[in-house]
Amino acid sequence: MNSKFKFASILLVPFTLAALTACGSSSSKDDGKKAAEAYVGAYLNKDVNYDEGVVSKEAIEELVLKRDYKAVQEYNMNGNKDKEILGAYYEALKNVEYTVKSASENKDEVKATVSIKGVDVSGISEDVMTYRVKIRREQKLSKEELNSKVEERAVEDLKSAQSKDETDVELSFTKDSDGKLKLSDDSIGRLENTISYFNENYSNHTGDVPEEFKEIEKTK
Repeated sequence: MNSKFKFASILLVPFTLAALTACGSSSSKDDGKKAAEAYVGAYLNKDVNYDEGVVSKEAIEELVLKRDYKAVQEYNMNGNKDKEILGAYYEALKNVEYTVKSASENKDEVKATVSIKGVDVSGISEDVMTYRVKIRREQKLSKEELNSKVEERAVEDLKSAQSKDETDVELSFTKDSDGKLKLSDDSIGRLENTISYFNENYSNHTGDVPEEFKEIEKTK
């Protein structure tokens, strides 16, 4: 794992990108399938084989980093359970199943249809906030103790998340200046909401992840 992937060191399942041996030219349809496998697989913490002539490694790195940041933003109550929250979210992602069904090309846009059986985390935020109100009334806790207990509840909920019904999602890819395929922002939002769910959707996190979060990731 090179230095660019230090931020992934806290993953329970190490995130790696193993380069495929080049085997001649491929069609855009094949490229669409390769890209879908790479981006979806990376999101789910699977060891990813990728064709470096087809997929943008930098875009995959960014996707995974923003996924981690959003998971912490969703369930962090300013307590001290960031690592536990991410670990529980990764455990939930292990239950996700997917199959790349088809791919197509239309001018400069490549599309792929992926069948995904996601994991239902949609009610967790509401549950932990209800739990927060309950224990705040019942127990005399400092702010730090309260936040820590609420985050523990989020961890428990994530670990017990149930699978969702299988759904087909269409992903679209655009080509960067090097001709490599990047997953569109709209497609990332659809992918996220099919796999799991965040109250804060992808459009609210298209900016840079704060440097302090990157530093936390590197040291864990």
